Amino acid sequence: MLKPGVCRGIIIRRCLIGVIWLLALLAGARTLAQLPRRIDRTPPATGVAVKPPLLWVLPGEAINRWQGTRLLSLWRGDVNRREVTLTFDDGPHPAFTARLLDLLKREKVKATFFVVGKKVDEAPETVARIVREGHEVGNHTYNHVNLDKLSREQAEKEISHASASIQRACGIKPLSFRPPGGHHSEIVYQAAAKQGARVVFWTDDPGDFAKPAPDVIMARTLKDLGNGSDILLHDGIEQTLQMLPALIARLRRDGYQFVTVSEMARHLETSHRGK
Repeated sequence: MLKPGVCRGIIIRRCLIGVIWLLALLAGARTLAQLPRRIDRTPPATGVAVKPPLLWVLPGEAINRWQGTRLLSLWRGDVNRREVTLTFDDGPHPAFTARLLDLLKREKVKATFFVVGKKVDEAPETVARIVREGHEVGNHTYNHVNLDKLSREQAEKEISHASASIQRACGIKPLSFRPPGGHHSEIVYQAAAKQGARVVFWTDDPGDFAKPAPDVIMARTLKDLGNGSDILLHDGIEQTLQMLPALIARLRRDGYQFVTVSEMARHLETSHRGK
């Protein structure tokens, strides 16, 4: 039979263990509550201005990544500069991209096109025109795949093959790389670095790929827009094309300048070196 003092010691130890487990469970629950929830991407009714939150971004992750004064990944530009960048993913689509380029030319706006390598091989002349008219061309992999599901070697091939396609089409090796869906890991960063490209994400995603009404795309884009915003749009979306003139006019009225992704990155690096 255990002595009373020993029994009390056992009870106290068990109580302490129970408290520790309870605190651990509470901490885990708080962490889960902060993680991004699954998002319903069904287009809302016309006129409903609901902006989806950033996808695939864990708490504290949406920050620019540096190596000394060199920018390795770009989420947002310089918050002290009144500038934004328009980016168009998933092209080129020859007939549609031509209309988009015509619109940007009329509006005197420079943008960045993150193109898919296999589509570049099908329409190299469209990519050549993008560069000829002063826009930037970025790498968006060869097959538009989730790189997190690939091996290191496969991820490197996706990026390097797309880079080669772009270079064949327009004579320029892309300096910017956007992983499809924003999926990324250390392997993705390293694979992009091997191609001499910085990884580019976004701050504002209006979900135009789901083809909501133009006014919905506009409202979502403007909801959280600010200095250094990197606006994610898609090549090949009619509603986006319809919305663009109004968006450009609004942003100009609000004092914003339009820059390419690489221009935004250079401005940010210059500001960073000055600190």
